Amino acid sequence: MPETRIKALKKSLSENGYTVGENIDVEYRKAKKGELPNVANDIVKSNINIIVPAGTPATIAAQKATTTT
Repeated sequence: MPETRIKALKKSLSENGYTVGENIDVEYRKAKKGELPNVANDIVKSNINIIVPAGTPATIAAQKATTTT
């Protein structure tokens, strides 16, 4: 995730009462396009509450990883 997006995310979290490291944790993952499905599945298995993907391929992988049939 580009630095400007990270800053914007942290600013928005702060404006809504969240402080990274105090009442919310933010974890960043980077993957090549072919690795996205596995990374998305690992993230879902870690039982997190929110996924903020960057870009269409990451969004599709996150959507597939969180969709149940």
